[in-house]
Amino acid sequence: RSFKIVLPPVQKKRNCFHPGASALARDSFGTFEGTKEITSRDMLQAMLSYIWPKDDPVVKRRVCFALSLLVGAKLLNVTIPFLFKYAVDDLNNYLNILSMENAPETIATSAVALLVGLTLYRRHSKSRSFRF
Repeated sequence: RSFKIVLPPVQKKRNCFHPGASALARDSFGTFEGTKEITSRDMLQAMLSYIWPKDDPVVKRRVCFALSLLVGAKLLNVTIPFLFKYAVDDLNNYLNILSMENAPETIATSAVALLVGLTLYRRHSKSRSFRF
């Protein structure tokens, strides 16, 4: 058997992407003296027509749903530290609870373990590296 080595064809250099390196002269593009300057308001108005179209209620519902999810996530992120605070304050009201002798102490021990685990998880997700 004989094998034939096939190499891909050599691509020519394309000079069409950079002004000055292209075959076109920079002067051939002309100037923009007669055109109106685009302001930030014009750009925002143009983008808003895609985000909130006048005649497409499906897109409007999707935008409202996405914004409600965003607000809900922000509210949840704000309330989680307060929930941790209330849980720790409630656990600090008792003495010698970290044991498994009876049902209330077992529940309290499990709650502490969950709080420690969730705290470690949040630290890990923020730092992206969890090494001992």
